[in-house]
Amino acid sequence: MNFVLIVEPDEVNLARIRAILEGIETDFEYALADSAESGIDAMEKRMPDVFIGDMEMPVVSGAEFFGLVEMMSPETVRIVMTEAHKIAETVAFMNECRTFKVIIKPCRLAEDLLEPIEAAFAYRALNQRMLQETEAGEQGFASGKQGYERLQESYRSALKEHEQATALFSAMLRGNLALGNRPAPMQARLAEWYRWMLEQYGAQIVVGGRGYQESVKELMASCHVPSERCTVQIRRNPSCKPGTEQMCCLIFLMTILMRLCRELLLRYEITVIIDTARDAEVLKFSCVVKDEGDGIPYREKNGALRAEMIRALGKMVMAFGDRVKILPRENKYVLNLAVRRREG
Repeated sequence: MNFVLIVEPDEVNLARIRAILEGIETDFEYALADSAESGIDAMEKRMPDVFIGDMEMPVVSGAEFFGLVEMMSPETVRIVMTEAHKIAETVAFMNECRTFKVIIKPCRLAEDLLEPIEAAFAYRALNQRMLQETEAGEQGFASGKQGYERLQESYRSALKEHEQATALFSAMLRGNLALGNRPAPMQARLAEWYRWMLEQYGAQIVVGGRGYQESVKELMASCHVPSERCTVQIRRNPSCKPGTEQMCCLIFLMTILMRLCRELLLRYEITVIIDTARDAEVLKFSCVVKDEGDGIPYREKNGALRAEMIRALGKMVMAFGDRVKILPRENKYVLNLAVRRREG
């Protein structure tokens, strides 16, 4: 059974964590400690699968303590706890200490604690599986070089996806940490927007989506509403035959762009064309909004919220790194995204 060690010197938050864990049925074992010293004692008895610690510790610094945990048990997934207002410090700490996730204090709901823990278990299991596959490939090298090379390519592909996901979640984390200084209704709306985009990322990129035809059907059903003067056209050049991975990426980008228009605008004319280029597939996205004398017909009236939602979507797109490039805009309504093919 997985084992979680939580070190929290803040007595109030530690009491909240204890109350949460004692009030639910967990599928993991855990130990609570109120200092770095007692945390080290607990680790000497049993190395944790997941370690959760405060960014600030008495006696030793949080960075020193996290470094010690990494040295004692490199396989342990590390999660940092911090207050919402310490944005810059937290990002720097996560980069320095290579932590997997952040928990914003205080923990009031079971989900605040359990969701990061379950994600850490899944992440650790993925790393172990990749390591086992690599070791199996190395052991079986003598039985066939070609098979070993296929395994290595699979490993490199999985690692690339992990790096992409890490960049994405890091970008989303920075956005979520910044929500604390927004009005409560805006915080809730932005948090929901972040959550929905991450769900789509998981469904389309990680899992692999439901295929082009089914995805287009769903998008048309949700965004093409002629009675509300919201129309959508989606066309695909017959010569464009992207691979499965590229198609998932194209569908994901198309989905979040169309949903943004649906969330922000009362009426629109969206045209999406999927085309091919020399070394990439191109998503040509056009959203025309007609000003009929009463200004742009916004569904979402809060201009600051609109700007934040657009900024969050931009972070999501840029998290793909060198796979996705934004091409020059033809006008203020047109966005062209090139999804590069993998080399080799």
